[in-house]
Amino acid sequence: MNGKFVKMVELINKSKGIIILAIILIAIVAIGNHNGKTPAGSDEETLREKTAWEQICEKYFPGKCEVAVVADQDAPGAYCTGILAHEYNAPVLFTDNYEAIKDQLERLSPDKVFFATSKSRCDEVVSYVGWSGNSVLIDTDSTINAGTVIASNLKNTPDQVFVIPYDASKEVVAAVSPVSSKRDIPILAVSPEGFCDQDREFILKNNIKKAWLVGEINENATGFLDYSGIEMELIDGTNTAEINGKATRLLLAESKSALAVDDAMQAVSVGALNISDSVLYLPEHIDATQIEFCRGGGRYRTA
Repeated sequence: MNGKFVKMVELINKSKGIIILAIILIAIVAIGNHNGKTPAGSDEETLREKTAWEQICEKYFPGKCEVAVVADQDAPGAYCTGILAHEYNAPVLFTDNYEAIKDQLERLSPDKVFFATSKSRCDEVVSYVGWSGNSVLIDTDSTINAGTVIASNLKNTPDQVFVIPYDASKEVVAAVSPVSSKRDIPILAVSPEGFCDQDREFILKNNIKKAWLVGEINENATGFLDYSGIEMELIDGTNTAEINGKATRLLLAESKSALAVDDAMQAVSVGALNISDSVLYLPEHIDATQIEFCRGGGRYRTA
C-alpha cells in the first residue's frame, strides 16, 4: 500500500509542471479572447469618436439643461445661433451626426429645443431622435430671415446688429458669431434687394442704434440704415481670421482671457459659453489684430 502511495506521489510531482503550464496556457487564451471581444452591450456607435461639439457639450453641460439648440453644420443662417445659445445658457448640437444628437438630447433632457435647420431636416432629426417636447423651428433654408427670427427669440432687447451679405459663407458668420454671443449683438443677413419687411420692422421696433457692416454691404441696406439715423461702422477683411480679429479688437478690447479655436462649429459652440471673456476664431492663422489683443494684456488658450 505504501509502495503504491509513493508511486502516486511521484506521479503527481512529475505532472505538477505540466499542470501548471496547462493552467498558464488556459489563462493566456482566456485573456486573449476577452481582449478581442467587444464588451457586452456595446457596438460600433458606442465606441465611435466623439465630435468636437459633443465633447464641449459634455464638458460644460454635464447634467440636465432647460434649453438646447440643434443647428445645421452647413447653413450660414444656423451659425447665427451662438447668441441664442449664449442667452439661454444652452449647448449647440450640430446635425452632422444624428446618433450624437440623440445621445445628447436623451442625456440633457431639455425642456425646449430650438431647431435652426431646414424643415425637412428638422423632421428627420425629430423622427430619428423621437423628440416630442416643446420646440421652435428656425428655418435656415432662408439664410436672410434666419438671423432675424433668432434675434426675435432673444430675451434681451439688443440695440446693435451685425449686418452681413446674404451669401456670406458659414466661415464668415462663424468668425462673427463668438463676438455676437459675447456682446449680445444679433447677426442679420441682407439680400441684394435690401432688408426684407421683417428685418426693417425688427430694426425699427428695437430702436437699433448701431450696425456693424461685415464685408461689402449693398447700397439698399446702407441707404435704409442711413435714412433711419443708425450709426454704421465697417468691419472689412479678406479672411475670417481678420474679420474675427477686428471684431474682437473693436468690441472685446478689454477682455482678459480668450479661448482660441480653429473650427467653425467649435467657434459657435464655445462662443455660447460663459467660460471666457472672448473667443478667437483661428481657421488658418492668428491675425495681427488678434496678436494685438493678446499683447494688450489678454491671455488665450485653446479649447
